[in-house]
Amino acid sequence: MIACLFMPSFLMSMELPASLQVVLINKLIPFEKSLAANSNISVLVVAQQDVFQAFKLLKVKQKNSRFGVLEFAEKLPEKRYDIVYINDPKLMNQAKVYGLRHSSMLVSGIPSNAKSNVSLGLGTRYGKPNFFINKSLSDAMGVQWDNKIMNLAVVY
Repeated sequence: MIACLFMPSFLMSMELPASLQVVLINKLIPFEKSLAANSNISVLVVAQQDVFQAFKLLKVKQKNSRFGVLEFAEKLPEKRYDIVYINDPKLMNQAKVYGLRHSSMLVSGIPSNAKSNVSLGLGTRYGKPNFFINKSLSDAMGVQWDNKIMNLAVVY
């Protein structure tokens, strides 16, 4: 029992800093078919001010950024966004319905959310940044990942 309490942190999946999550999302865009072809990607960040600020900073730093519309909200709207970043466990069921209805990529900074709630989870694995893809949910939402990414990600 004690061994479980002292499990090395590099074996556990952990949340990444907001700025690193946004950089990873930006790096993954060319590996998703519809986003790679889109030069004006809309992003909604739900109830995560630090992630929203990181997106704003990236957009300012990269004058040729693909991020067009970048908005913050406390809940999911009716309007469609290409990417919706969401961590709130109370909104996950609603987020799945939203993603399916609008063919939006749902992203979370909580890796375990990729098991059943979002198409892409970001976090650490063995102490290194990694991404977690829910293949069946991605397919249902119209998210088409390149095989190169599928071979590198943890796929559920």
